[in-house]
Amino acid sequence: LQALLVLLAPQLFAQIFSNDPEVIHRFQDIAVPLALTVITMPMCLVVNAILRSQSRTKAIFYADLCSSWLVAVPACFLLNYFIGGLAALYSGVCIGYMFLLGVNCFMWHRSDWVALAAEARSRSEVKA
Repeated sequence: LQALLVLLAPQLFAQIFSNDPEVIHRFQDIAVPLALTVITMPMCLVVNAILRSQSRTKAIFYADLCSSWLVAVPACFLLNYFIGGLAALYSGVCIGYMFLLGVNCFMWHRSDWVALAAEARSRSEVKA
């Protein structure tokens, strides 16, 4: 819903933050990459929560680290160098989130639920 607001009425979304015409104009320029970022970021959080519930925190850490420093930051740098502006920045961030979402969905899809349940049971057993 928020992404639709950003896409269809970026000026209304921009007015939440500022009444400055320059800021409102810039929001219109970044509507598509900002909307994609608004979509992919919460999706990453949801899949991260599923993996965290599986106690796969180390995998989440490395996926987040790689998506940020090996994908998003270089993408932002390159896009800013060749294109420039806020659209390039949000596009780079979105590329990082898309990569993270892909990696996390892959880990989620490849989960061995039976083994993870057995591991959870063994962690929760009380030793006498």
